[in-house]
Amino acid sequence: MDSSLYTPYQLSLERDPRIGQIDGHPPGTKYVSRKECSIAGVHTNTKSNVSGNANLGAFSIVVSSGYADNVDDGNTLVYTGTGGRSCVGSKVKLNDQTSRDLGNAALKKSAETQRPVRVIRGPNQESVYAPSDGYRYDGLYVVKKAEIAIGQSGYQICRFELSKLLDHMIHMDIEDRICTSEGSISSIIISGYYDDDGDYGSTIKYTGTGRRSKNRKLQDEDQDQNQRNNMYFMESYSTGKPFRVIRGSISSSKFRPRKGFRYDGLYRVVDYEYGMGKNKHEVGITFILRRDEGQGRVKARRGFVIG
Repeated sequence: MDSSLYTPYQLSLERDPRIGQIDGHPPGTKYVSRKECSIAGVHTNTKSNVSGNANLGAFSIVVSSGYADNVDDGNTLVYTGTGGRSCVGSKVKLNDQTSRDLGNAALKKSAETQRPVRVIRGPNQESVYAPSDGYRYDGLYVVKKAEIAIGQSGYQICRFELSKLLDHMIHMDIEDRICTSEGSISSIIISGYYDDDGDYGSTIKYTGTGRRSKNRKLQDEDQDQNQRNNMYFMESYSTGKPFRVIRGSISSSKFRPRKGFRYDGLYRVVDYEYGMGKNKHEVGITFILRRDEGQGRVKARRGFVIG
């Protein structure tokens, strides 16, 4: 467990290797099946959506389709507990959920201890945050609230509110295409904001930040290497520290998602260069980003993929 992710109170609790981050499986790791999730240790229960126990709390949960009361906003979740369904012949009968159910008792304990819970997302056509197929580990969350409520079905449900730990958020600032943490880049968005950007899948030419008018027109002002975000990029180049790349659908790149945003793995700054921007008046800084190996392939439009 990375001690920088937790409060002193969380660290004072009994440690258990089943809780927290699993070595070798960073956020964004994908799995073909529930069995693969189990073998990797990110979610060992192949049948229930909650893995854990009432004494230590929940170790992990799977978020997928099937529960009308679930609300997935990416960095926050409203999660419906387990139970309340039984099969009578070929039909599913609904019942009240109770906090005595093993999964609900585990999540309730997690709300009390504030120990982190791994969140794995499965296919869900109703959520823009869900993978199109298979399963994806999306980081550590904390159960902020546990309550009994009446669901859309009219039956009692156990409802849990979860928030993502800051260091595991894919992108924390919805207003800025660049997010930083402790003096270095933590994530960036590729959204077609600068005409000089170049997206080649596993390699990206990313234009440094500069001044723009409110309508996003380029202004005839030289970019300054000492501008805050450019300094962070230079620091990332010096340290070699990786950061997350998210692609947006509004860019012109053939690697853009069809809608919304998509997390595409870890990249590093491997070089940088100076040059004139396309407006011919601006001295620009372009950072060359390269994707870490071993993360699968970058998806592209029209069925094209690149390693």
